Amino acid sequence: MPFTVIVDTGTSDLFIPGPDCPTCAGHKTYDPKNSKTAVKLNRQFEIEFDENSKVQGVAYLETVTIGEFKAENQTIGVATQYSTNMGPDQFPADGLLGLAFESVSALAVSPLVQTLVAQGQLDEPVFSLKLASHGSELFLGGKNGELFTGEITYTPVTQEGFWTVALDSINVNQESVVSDRKAIIDSGTTLTIISPSEAEKLFSMIPGARSSSVGNGFYTYPCDSSPAVSLTFRGRSFNIALDKFNLGAESEGSSDCIAGIAGQDLGVDHIIVGATFLTNVYTVFDVDKKQVGFASLA
Repeated sequence: MPFTVIVDTGTSDLFIPGPDCPTCAGHKTYDPKNSKTAVKLNRQFEIEFDENSKVQGVAYLETVTIGEFKAENQTIGVATQYSTNMGPDQFPADGLLGLAFESVSALAVSPLVQTLVAQGQLDEPVFSLKLASHGSELFLGGKNGELFTGEITYTPVTQEGFWTVALDSINVNQESVVSDRKAIIDSGTTLTIISPSEAEKLFSMIPGARSSSVGNGFYTYPCDSSPAVSLTFRGRSFNIALDKFNLGAESEGSSDCIAGIAGQDLGVDHIIVGATFLTNVYTVFDVDKKQVGFASLA
């Protein structure tokens, strides 16, 4: 039975709803009893994404097929509880596929891609992502040359666990306002999240921008303005397109729009680079060389 999953480079585990999950209504359910290859492990798991989002369940060994590839004896999480905000309206996929490193796995196991690499399934120990509202692609075993153009700029992982790399700067109108930061490349997060003080500085550079009441650390700016925001890695700047930076009107009929960069206190010395930026580039994750590459979309 096929399942849909969110591709998340900010976590490391694969989980799907199980048959004993009363809070998983609206999602497709996996029943280990109907599988000839499922082996129950005497282990429970809990994954907490934030104070409002949590998954609990039981670990199983299973054969996982994704595209043309098959990972045998892959440990998966079979959920017995989804938090209330993970209903199909807010969490449309059935489950989640984590693509970070084993050291941050809640199940303390090899993530799916690393399993495929170890079992010799992939041509290269690499996976690549194009994120888009339509036409997204996860490419396993290399990169899809039809989806990007020009050279790929690689930057090394500075701390294995998450895909953490060095960010040169975040720029507004080509002027650096945030610089020399560690950045987690996280396809599972919509926003790009910086510290509150950095956000205050960044939005002071955008005329008419102000703090918004729609959520913690959110800002708005005039919908008819065109702020030029970019991120620089390894000396190369990549622009955030206006339609990616703009998350929509603050309220119906408002002339102010919500920005895709927010200021929040993460409690750690890094920022989160989410879909606000990643939808503007083709991203390559090299598991063996432990580096992330960015290229312009074709």
